[in-house]
Amino acid sequence: MKFAGFWIRLGALLIDLIILVIIDVIVEFFLLGIGTMYVRAFYWMYVLTIIMEIGINFLYLTWFLVTYGQTPGKMICRIRVIQVDGYPNGWKTVILREVFGRIISALVLCLGYIWVAFDFRKQGWHDKIAETYVIKV
Repeated sequence: MKFAGFWIRLGALLIDLIILVIIDVIVEFFLLGIGTMYVRAFYWMYVLTIIMEIGINFLYLTWFLVTYGQTPGKMICRIRVIQVDGYPNGWKTVILREVFGRIISALVLCLGYIWVAFDFRKQGWHDKIAETYVIKV
């Protein structure tokens, strides 16, 4: 098993971010285009847009990781998230990794992500919390 290092994981993340920005811009265009008719409505449409974007981003990450073990960015970079025990990723593992683990990894100057570059198994803090590896496929 070959663990995926910092740079390939960063590349996969950037690809996923580009995809998500495109999706988010489309959502903003449709929702905020409607909301600009009335100033008061614009504020609420903006709030709704932010909530929808957070939801879309969450569903994108969790659904792909539970279903395939890979997001489109990871597919392109040929890396996959697996559990340390070899079982498929479940919702609990993915939510633990993608929500709580990522918050903790980002809290202290993103050290949880930088940790990947120095860890023997190339695990970030979010991987350690969820007991996952990111491997090359």
